[in-house]
Amino acid sequence: MLILLSPAKTLAPSAPAPSQLSGALTQAEGLDVATSTVTALKTWSQEELAQRMKLSATLAEKVHRWHQGWQPDSDFAAGWTFKGDAFKSLDLASASEEVVRRAQSRLRIVHAVYGLLRPLDQYAPVRLEMAQPWSPTADHANMHQHWKTRLPDMVGRHLVETGQPWILNLASAEYSQTALHGMPSDKVVTCQFLEDKGGKLRSVSAFAKAARGTMARHVLEHNLQSPEELVEFRELGYTHNPEKSAPGLLVFTRPSRP
Repeated sequence: MLILLSPAKTLAPSAPAPSQLSGALTQAEGLDVATSTVTALKTWSQEELAQRMKLSATLAEKVHRWHQGWQPDSDFAAGWTFKGDAFKSLDLASASEEVVRRAQSRLRIVHAVYGLLRPLDQYAPVRLEMAQPWSPTADHANMHQHWKTRLPDMVGRHLVETGQPWILNLASAEYSQTALHGMPSDKVVTCQFLEDKGGKLRSVSAFAKAARGTMARHVLEHNLQSPEELVEFRELGYTHNPEKSAPGLLVFTRPSRP
């Protein structure tokens, strides 16, 4: 299975430990697109960043610094640099070399600048969300339109190149709706993680993100291959809920946390 994850907004440039690597960092497939996109982003002033991306002045200053200093080559790796809830749970920094190799083959991070990133792809910090109402090209109104054809093509190509028969979608709707646009439904399984409070099910963003990262690590650690194996997931207190699940959708629930 090819695993899709969303990127994180929280970044801290990091690289794998030497013991985790069997070779050098890799180059992202979408580097040319990323270069042209960041070149356009570099024209935004700090004030424009704050206004367009709805950032605080402090964060806008940091992002502006990232963009002005961005270079195609980097000593940092994508899977180690993202620090959001999903990536804390994925925790590639603690993974064995074997699991890192497996992640490089089977894990893809959907990204508004790069398209798709492998964990060991060189990555310099940049901020741009898929929902941003802007595109580096005049013929698109937003990043969804910018990637609408190219990104699904990339995903399909990675499926073929890796020999994976289907996709485990652990990305948010913001990213998966673009990455999986036009993808046959029988090739995709989406996992949903819900909190059960007195019989009422709800999604809590931070918990769901942590669960997605935990599921990704679970699949990589145990080298799972089929959707049927996913229903045995028991981590973080979640269990498979067959009544709420459906074809192409695996729902996991747990008692609501205080």
